[in-house]
Amino acid sequence: MYESFKIKVQSFSIENKGPFEIIAIILANNLFVAAFTYIIMFFALINIAVNSYLLAYVFYLTNPLEFILLIGPHGIFEIPALILAATSGLVLSMSIIKKFRKEKHYADYFKDSLRIFLVSVLLFVVAAFVEVLVTYQIALRIA
Repeated sequence: MYESFKIKVQSFSIENKGPFEIIAIILANNLFVAAFTYIIMFFALINIAVNSYLLAYVFYLTNPLEFILLIGPHGIFEIPALILAATSGLVLSMSIIKKFRKEKHYADYFKDSLRIFLVSVLLFVVAAFVEVLVTYQIALRIA
């Protein structure tokens, strides 16, 4: 599984790209996942489970200090962004259920889901910049 994950990451072929191009690639991928999680609520739980598994597996395979140094800087923003994207999808599903039940305040839930989603997008933007501009520099010094 780790090898297929590694091959997928290498398939982005970012070696000859500038930092802003890499940021755009990472951000586009993260925003796609966030939007998909928001729209397809069931995917939210699967997304959290898969990302948790991948983090645990990479932690198992690597030196703990290197893991913290390479995941920590952008993970501080990206992990909460993933959780918030999942939460926004779940809140959206609650608004849909309330709408079908003809309950009041379903629009408030919808607005809340959008607010939560926008916060996750902002965190993904910060995470993408940190991943390329900070984590990459740490990786160069560790290697």
